[in-house]
Amino acid sequence: MEQNQSFLSGIPGPQIDPNQIQEGIQNMLKQAAQAGGPALTMFGQLQDRRSARTTDIAQALGIALGTQHPDVVALQNYANTVDNLKGQIDKHAGRQTRWPKPRPTEWVVFGTVTDAAGQGASNLTVRVYDRERKFDELLGETTTDKFGDFYLAYSERKFKKVGEETPDLFLMVTDPDGKVIYTSAETVRFAAGRSEYFAIRLGAKKRRARKKKE
Repeated sequence: MEQNQSFLSGIPGPQIDPNQIQEGIQNMLKQAAQAGGPALTMFGQLQDRRSARTTDIAQALGIALGTQHPDVVALQNYANTVDNLKGQIDKHAGRQTRWPKPRPTEWVVFGTVTDAAGQGASNLTVRVYDRERKFDELLGETTTDKFGDFYLAYSERKFKKVGEETPDLFLMVTDPDGKVIYTSAETVRFAAGRSEYFAIRLGAKKRRARKKKE
């Protein structure tokens, strides 16, 4: 994220970009989710401290420069963004406690589907596939709950073959009428791990596919 000019106090003022913020939030949630519940709690506490510190600075600058000064407005916007991140972390940590715990022989795919406005998309079918040279193999399917969350556990028997120890995953999401509204077939997650988190935002721009590990 690019930086604009520094505040008079010497604190750099971030250039607010909603799309970059949302992408950053999802990336951080993904990393924290894979690390587990305690990591999410610690990450949330860090955002609490960051938000409080940023708000205090914004208030002090507001007294000196006026609440409508561009530097003060930008800093307060940043504090609001951190608050939003903290809220999503808390919500995600609560959801994580509801997810089933996989057995030792199971692999899992889980995540959240949101609409273009960032709200959870419920009652959607999520299918998980293992990319193959000839015919892609369906590992299983599940449905998003009222929060837009989904969770799928599958067995190693579904994908393990001679020369293939890990799956190459992609997802497909369909609405209640069976219409495909999202697919990650062009961004296959090669050599996926035992636990993989997906943050799916409907209407988001597509990314380039990852290169397959050699």
